[in-house]
Amino acid sequence: MYRMSIQVQQHEIKLLKLRVETFGGELATGQGFWECFKQPVHDNDGLAKLQKFQHLGLLLTGPVMAAIKGLQATEAYYGDDKAILQSICGDKERMQQEHLGKLRALSEYLHQLTYGFLELYSNESYSDRDQAFNAGIFEGYATADRAIMHYDNLWKQYCAHQVDSCVKLFQFIGATLNYMQQQATELAVKDPYWHQDGLNHEESA
Repeated sequence: MYRMSIQVQQHEIKLLKLRVETFGGELATGQGFWECFKQPVHDNDGLAKLQKFQHLGLLLTGPVMAAIKGLQATEAYYGDDKAILQSICGDKERMQQEHLGKLRALSEYLHQLTYGFLELYSNESYSDRDQAFNAGIFEGYATADRAIMHYDNLWKQYCAHQVDSCVKLFQFIGATLNYMQQQATELAVKDPYWHQDGLNHEESA
């Protein structure tokens, strides 16, 4: 966790009890770093832009620091510096590529196991719906092969010989899911049960 305490005296920024990890462009920690920096420094009207620029420079390393190395430490350039940091933290294409790489590595690893335990953590920086949807993508990618195998073992042969029964079964399942989704859409705002149920649908979408 990032912790920062600041005090302004005679137009100079002094850090007290400073325990802040530097940021080098890692997507996993970018949002946390920016939120830590934003409240006490970026949004601090008591600090001049030059002070904000200099303070930010002290906390950057690696590719992020290299990206702003050529910028002049003046008030006019602070906006550029902020834009660079935010673009690295919020680069969706880069984030997608990194996540896909991790998913591929995980999928290859899971193929070597007979069982697995998947543990995901929530993040208050993102909405419940976004977290549920992305958790579903992760779980689906990691377990797709086993889900198909489970269907093949349980239903494939049965449905091959009992077509009418399977059609009725899937129609019933579809109607039930549609009803639950409709209820979740209408009641999620005022009912915690349907809020959670709606998240389950987002996760399995």
